[in-house]
Amino acid sequence: MCRMLASFGTIDYANGALREFRRLAEEGRAPAGEHPGHKDGWGIVCYANGALKVLERRTGNAAEDDLYLTASREAERLRPRILLAHLRKASCGMEISLQNTQPLQRGSWSFTHNGTIWSPLFRGANGESDSVIFFENLLDKVQRKSESETTTQRLLDEIRRLRKLVLNNPNSEGRTYSSITFILSDGNSLWVLRDFNNNRDEDYYTMHYLHSTDFTLFCQEKIIPGNWHSMENKHMVIVNGGNKLETVECL
Repeated sequence: MCRMLASFGTIDYANGALREFRRLAEEGRAPAGEHPGHKDGWGIVCYANGALKVLERRTGNAAEDDLYLTASREAERLRPRILLAHLRKASCGMEISLQNTQPLQRGSWSFTHNGTIWSPLFRGANGESDSVIFFENLLDKVQRKSESETTTQRLLDEIRRLRKLVLNNPNSEGRTYSSITFILSDGNSLWVLRDFNNNRDEDYYTMHYLHSTDFTLFCQEKIIPGNWHSMENKHMVIVNGGNKLETVECL
């Protein structure tokens, strides 16, 4: 259970957007019946000059950590093509550790997730979170080369396969997943999925975006003024090298 932010393109106020995003560590919306805030970890990564740079990843509350502000200023200085940030609210029973702090990275790929996958197939033996296991499963398929399928096609196929796997393997209480809403990047494109499993959580598992000729900004809460658009459930938005948006259904 978390809050996520990502940008693509030239965003001159990266520092300002990240500072506004930081407020969600204390004030960010939480699922019904839970206290607001996302205080269990934070991370900021970006792609600059063709390389993935981890600006900082820490356990604890971003609103009380001056290193968050240092990383925000560095993001503005670098003027990255792609930026991802994450504030963590650990799901019940999940270990608070650096290995579970997002954005996660594997090679040139980075990933953030909001939600809980209760299926026992996504519980790590060494304290890995459901997000870590989901990302590793997803990436294993996506990285396989194919002359007949694009990266997006492989990604959509794997999302459908993993969702079906989770739904067919509930935990002992019959629960499967709350949300597999995520943001994924390889440094060239952004793939943003909104997928929640219960309509009562619609106001929490959101994804909004601002789009202009120069940039696209995604966030789960409307942190700055602008003409925000809201993604539909079970839909993915892909942003490519020309800052062009493609929306696809992912049932």
